[in-house]
Amino acid sequence: MSYTEIVESYKSGELEADIINSCPLCQKKSHLLIKGKEHLDAVEHYLKHRHAFVQDLPFDAPVREFIKSGFCHDCMDMIFGKTSDEIKYVQEGK
Repeated sequence: MSYTEIVESYKSGELEADIINSCPLCQKKSHLLIKGKEHLDAVEHYLKHRHAFVQDLPFDAPVREFIKSGFCHDCMDMIFGKTSDEIKYVQEGK
């Protein structure tokens, strides 16, 4: 089972959100940085209303899959044969 955590900030002067997922297959934590209120609102709406269509999120397919499933970069590549360079591993212990 994966979990999703959203950490919001204004580091760059605009709203940023770090979406952190724990992969349901290997338990590695990965994150995705999104910028802008419009993108964050779309993600929050999807996560609150799982009946919403993931295809409606304003991201490419691997990023949408990360938001939906929580699969990390390696597991997504293994399952689907593609992933996104936007998905990064969380460095533990730093």
